[in-house]
Amino acid sequence: MTPITSDPLAQRVARWAERISGKSRPTNELALQGWALRDAIRRRGTSAEHLIETIERHLPPLPTEHIPDQIEKATHAWNELLADLDSTNENFDELGEKTKEVFFGVLEALILAEDVGGDEETLLAQQLFNATVHDLYVFESMADVAAELERTNKGDGSHISSVELSDLFCAGIVGLFEGEVRVRARVEAEVEEFVPISEVVRKGVAGKPLTLAALEKRLAGIPFWFVKWAAQRLTLAVVAKSGDLHVYVWNGDNPAALALSQDLNGWQIRVCNGTEKVLATIDDANARFKLPKRIDGGTFTIQIKDAGGGDWIELFGRVGEMQ
Repeated sequence: MTPITSDPLAQRVARWAERISGKSRPTNELALQGWALRDAIRRRGTSAEHLIETIERHLPPLPTEHIPDQIEKATHAWNELLADLDSTNENFDELGEKTKEVFFGVLEALILAEDVGGDEETLLAQQLFNATVHDLYVFESMADVAAELERTNKGDGSHISSVELSDLFCAGIVGLFEGEVRVRARVEAEVEEFVPISEVVRKGVAGKPLTLAALEKRLAGIPFWFVKWAAQRLTLAVVAKSGDLHVYVWNGDNPAALALSQDLNGWQIRVCNGTEKVLATIDDANARFKLPKRIDGGTFTIQIKDAGGGDWIELFGRVGEMQ
């Protein structure tokens, strides 16, 4: 049998890992999704075990108290999908992606309720299952994926001691559309990793001093820097001759059509170099610093904090963008 090259589970793991990478304090939604995805990988067995490392490398603590919120979000997404299917204005390709997203969202919510949920979670999961069970035709395109993730239908004669709602959800889809466990080619969950700015600066210098010209060259190797939880991107420009650092805040994804953003005005940003910390406030989409003549490659970093307070966090750059 020729292996199928597409792998929706691997794609979902990759998207999750990309969203959570570089975040020192991920959202509860992302944390819960990671734990549910780890269970889904284990359900699929050896064909997905290579994805476990990607999940566990980024997996934060499990916020069990927020499982009810996750189930309610899955229920809301299900209701939205039904409304979209009734609309004549929806794009077919977009509906296909929404269907895939909702399938995984429902399955992950049921898994979380079963694995670590209490009475409240069990009740909400039952309500979610009851909401979907009469309209499982929606998930025709996910029948083979459901077969792979239904623990009682592995095609190898294996069984589990008890059947949970997540298994019944998958079994219903499999039964409607004769879903089959497919042979899938190994697809790695490739993630574009983010690295903190301190790592970029100290790479290869082992804590040795850097000149401003060397710092300028290192920071220029990454065109954009990112902030946890913020959609904006930043550019950093070191002017070695004058010893200045210019920070600019931008909106947009297209480098050719960026616009200066006022959305981070009021945020604090600081340069840390050894015991020295120089602080500035972003105003009119920019901030400026006077840098020391020598940079400590082992301690230098740039951190940012939102206007409402909170923790100082480093700026991050994408590994794939390093020049």
